[in-house]
Amino acid sequence: MLGPRVANLALAAESPLVGLTIIARSGRVPRRIYVETNQIAGPVDTGFVAGFFAEPGYTLKRFVKALRTMYQPANVVVSLVRRAARGRDELYYPKLTDPALRDILLAREQGLLNVPPNAAVIKRNLSEMKRLVGQLTAQGVEFVFFEMPIEPQFEQAAGVIAAREAMHAAFPDDQVCWHGGAPAGLPTTDGVHIDSEEAARFGESLLQTVCQPTLAAEPPSRH
Repeated sequence: MLGPRVANLALAAESPLVGLTIIARSGRVPRRIYVETNQIAGPVDTGFVAGFFAEPGYTLKRFVKALRTMYQPANVVVSLVRRAARGRDELYYPKLTDPALRDILLAREQGLLNVPPNAAVIKRNLSEMKRLVGQLTAQGVEFVFFEMPIEPQFEQAAGVIAAREAMHAAFPDDQVCWHGGAPAGLPTTDGVHIDSEEAARFGESLLQTVCQPTLAAEPPSRH
């Protein structure tokens, strides 16, 4: 959806710290990293990261393609079927056409999003994100922060606002690159997931983000 030059490390329902930690530990230096901030208040799956780098599998996968997930037989077959059916190897999430089911899903998500995040967890996560962003920025990486659109009526939920305010306090708009203005939300299938067509349009706008150079603070004048 985002093109062959974009690698996606967004893991479903995972903290952005998982993907950032993998990039930092891998030694690779991408030109730009897009950080979805919606899950910043959630727990970090350190076990997943540890498993990703577990030896000897991690080293072997770098040299033997057949050991990588995308080249395993079942995944190759699924990929070929997708390409034959739609001309592209992507999951497709259609609009939800069952209003009753959608109402149930929206009610469930509303209950979850109305709960403010754990202050200690979000403070710890933001501290680690600052460390990783600082490390990768020093290596020449450009960061773009963004919120994935959710159901418009949920954009002002207590949990959403708390996470948003904490992120912008830690990464102010005048010091880092943020995509777009105040989130207005988009119609979703279940409250927090937009369909593939909306996702494609949002992805295109994300790739067009232009980051202005951060102006260094002027030194105090001497008298």
